[in-house]
Amino acid sequence: ELRHLDGTTEVIDLYLYQKLGHLNANLLLRGGDVIHVPAINLTQATVRVEGTVNDPGTYQLAQGETIKDFLLRVDALTRRADVRNVFVERKSNSNGHVEVIPVFPYLNGQGNGHADLVLHDGDVIKVPQRTEDVYVIGAVKNPGPYPYIPNLKARDYVGLAGTVFQGVDILKTRTYHRNTNSKEQGPDAVVEPGDTVFVPKAAEFGVREVLLIFSQITTIILILHQVGVF
Repeated sequence: ELRHLDGTTEVIDLYLYQKLGHLNANLLLRGGDVIHVPAINLTQATVRVEGTVNDPGTYQLAQGETIKDFLLRVDALTRRADVRNVFVERKSNSNGHVEVIPVFPYLNGQGNGHADLVLHDGDVIKVPQRTEDVYVIGAVKNPGPYPYIPNLKARDYVGLAGTVFQGVDILKTRTYHRNTNSKEQGPDAVVEPGDTVFVPKAAEFGVREVLLIFSQITTIILILHQVGVF
């Protein structure tokens, strides 16, 4: 509310100016004006926002407000938000059953034949965090999470983590894809966000190891022969 000295009051919708660019919503101030920002009226319709958002909490809900308009109005989403997996929890007044409504189809204009989803009083909007890291584990120098870079392959992430040289079988590297719950073998597997790259150790007894053991046994036999054991 913009309260003037002459007793008149104008109601300002800052969303129209800040988000939609309506210049007539950016009212001019006069000397002596009082700007009053009212608190949320909990007796009216509200929704709660949780998760990876700029300012989680309870928000006043405008009549007939859609999920798309609401998220834009309160500037909820961050770069880390997983927009594809946002959902609304809606409790039925009759039996208390909680309905889970995926939001992305509505944001994409494909939600059950409707262009958008109208929010109800008491809805809870949950925004999960986007998983961007790729995990490299196994026979590497520095196992752990690495930032996702588009179009990199398993061998590239193995290079970032550093191999343990003779102890790595790069051809048997396995990539576990989070989104499809599948496994792919080989260093040329294309890695997606949230995937895990597993680098197995080489066989414990390769040719090099066998030759080393044979050399050690031969040395022991020669020493025993020189001391007259046989």
